Amino acid sequence: EDKSGRLSQDELMNINPADQERLTEALGLSSPLQVFNALDVDKSGEVSITEFFDGVWEVAIQKSDIELKRMEKQIEAMHWRIKETFGVQHDLQVQMMRLFRHIDNLVYSWQKDDPERGDHGVAGGQGPLGGGV
Repeated sequence: EDKSGRLSQDELMNINPADQERLTEALGLSSPLQVFNALDVDKSGEVSITEFFDGVWEVAIQKSDIELKRMEKQIEAMHWRIKETFGVQHDLQVQMMRLFRHIDNLVYSWQKDDPERGDHGVAGGQGPLGGGV
């Protein structure tokens, strides 16, 4: 109701009674208060959207077959591999930019020390990144 992105105990207690019934039934609990306490895993007094969906998902997955659980584990493993790959990719990109800057500095120094060499194809005396030094 307050658009905070978090669910308070009062907010859960004031949802539509039919929705309360569906939620308690789906989670195998007998009251909305039990639902709230089960979902508030960090005991902050509020349930974040992540806590809510993770809690509901855990209950749903417990009732599902082993194949769905296996697929969830595979997706989780792929997620972490992709996250690691993005981290490595970012590190490589940073290293490449440092290398390009170093090359720009070398080209600039080389041209400055010997004006007879000219720019030898480096546009406007700028380095390979076109940004100069």
